[in-house]
Amino acid sequence: MPANLNQPHRWKEDIARSVDAFNAWFLENAPSVFQEQRAAAAADVRQAMRVTADFTKIGSDVLKHHPNILPTLRMVTCPPLARDRVVGLAKVSKNLVLRMEKRGSLPPRLPFQKLRDSLSRIGNVVRNLVDTDICPWLENSRPALSLIACLSLGG
Repeated sequence: MPANLNQPHRWKEDIARSVDAFNAWFLENAPSVFQEQRAAAAADVRQAMRVTADFTKIGSDVLKHHPNILPTLRMVTCPPLARDRVVGLAKVSKNLVLRMEKRGSLPPRLPFQKLRDSLSRIGNVVRNLVDTDICPWLENSRPALSLIACLSLGG
């Protein structure tokens, strides 16, 4: 028989202890995990900005040579795009998007022209939806120095 199943008078106490244990774990572990993830995300954004010339060149050639930047590109759109939304809007295979994101590579057997067309469509979707609130230089043709400086502070 599971613990306390027949002892409802102990449920509130057990729930309170469980919540306290989770809160203690959270306070001990969450800040360092968050900082690690933020540093990794900042590195991903720096790389994506570097290879796309500050998000001004998002096309099939960049995506072909740097398929791993797709998750970052999805997050600079407004609204941020889910993988399935990229698949639907760009009319590309889910396998292509998953492989780019999970493996950082392209499907090896996809014919060249189909790959190029698919990557072009992904690039078009991202370019059309880039969030100019987080990338204001794209709207005003200004350099992206403030964001780069901000990201540099993180590592």
